[in-house]
Amino acid sequence: MSRGVGARGGVVLLAYGGLLGGTAVGVWGAALLVAGFRVEGTYGQRIGAVLVVGAVILAVGEVADRVFALLTRGPRRRVRDGWRRLLEADFDDDPFPSDTFGAGLGRLMTLGFAGLVWGLVRDTAGTALGLWAGVRLAAAVGLPVTVTGFWTTALAGVVAAGLRPVAAAVLRTPFSFSRRAARANVLTLFWYAANTAGLALAAFALDAVAVAPAPAARQALLFAAVAGLVLLAPRFTLRLPLPGVASVVLVAVRALVLWAVLQAAELLHPGLRIAGFWPLAGTAALMWALEWPMRLSEARAEAARQPPAPPPVDPFAHHPPFPHSPWMP
Repeated sequence: MSRGVGARGGVVLLAYGGLLGGTAVGVWGAALLVAGFRVEGTYGQRIGAVLVVGAVILAVGEVADRVFALLTRGPRRRVRDGWRRLLEADFDDDPFPSDTFGAGLGRLMTLGFAGLVWGLVRDTAGTALGLWAGVRLAAAVGLPVTVTGFWTTALAGVVAAGLRPVAAAVLRTPFSFSRRAARANVLTLFWYAANTAGLALAAFALDAVAVAPAPAARQALLFAAVAGLVLLAPRFTLRLPLPGVASVVLVAVRALVLWAVLQAAELLHPGLRIAGFWPLAGTAALMWALEWPMRLSEARAEAARQPPAPPPVDPFAHHPPFPHSPWMP
């Protein structure tokens, strides 16, 4: 038993270590891209500064999750009680119970939407708040890190939030002890690689996609940050009876998200700017098209998890006088 507890403790430690390392890398990337946010000193001091700031960001995120759990404790309990009463209801005596299926489904969807919004706020505003507090703490212990201004802090926090998932996936992939965790980390890397490649191809092929002159490594970091911010938006699938319409709608949503991200990307150093509607739509379509293999992989994995379809019901099984159906032996 002690060996099992030690193994689980090691897995948890590595998971949090990867998350802390990914957050620290995101903070370092934000310091390279955002003017007004500086991490200076020796390499040891820089590593210590970004680790302190990353730890504070993780602490703020944990507090935010606890606050959301406390705020939604009552609604979640009402949803569970409503579903239980609905399953135990006697529809012969009360064909229209007070807790109907539609009401329970509506409460469940409201909680799910609230969770998505809270997660987006935690990953952006929460990261910015944690970065501000972490910079203050690191400076108080003598580490050379500074950030100037409210909007600079907000921009640095958003950039760090965009870079954190891919950096954490890179750090955790070699230490994944389960196939499911390794697959999740690899898929995260593929999502980021596809969107980063789409942005890079658009910048190379389209004159309207302009990147400020900078070293190739800095431009690659910019593309990764923009791709990470795009991927912070919730992903969803859409199935419509007309072929191709769902893809057009999803590309339009991606273009809208990319436009919102570009409002911040233009303020980075180097900056990224896309002039015109059609270049924006083309860039979004290219990013979405490069995601297609991952979408197919997720769809196949979801189909594999579904139980097999039941055999068709024989309508003549209990009526021997009628002719046998093709389903009967």
